[in-house]
Amino acid sequence: MDDLLAVKLMRLYRQAVKHRSGKLVKVQITSVVVDTAKRLQDHRLADLYIESQFAAMPVTWCNQWFRRSYPPMNVCFGGDCWGRYERYIEAGQRVPVRAS
Repeated sequence: MDDLLAVKLMRLYRQAVKHRSGKLVKVQITSVVVDTAKRLQDHRLADLYIESQFAAMPVTWCNQWFRRSYPPMNVCFGGDCWGRYERYIEAGQRVPVRAS
C-alpha cells in the first residue's frame, strides 16, 4: 500500500509543478517519499498533503528562495513538511493547487 501511495504522491507533485511552471519534471520515488507515504497511510490524504506544501510556499516565495515557481521535491517531502501539513489542516481553509 505504501508503494502505491508513494506513486500517487509523486504523480500529484508532478501535476502541481506542471500547473505552476508549465513544465513536466522528471522525479523519482526516494526514501523520503516512501517515508511520507508510510506516515500519511491513507491515499485520500495525498491531495491534501501536496496541497498543503504548495499552499505554504507560494509562487513569489518559491521564486525568491528556489529560483523556480515551485518547491523542490526534497523540500516538499523533507524538512518541516509535517509542520506545514499540520498547520494547513489546523487553518481549515483549503487552497487547491490549481488556484495558487
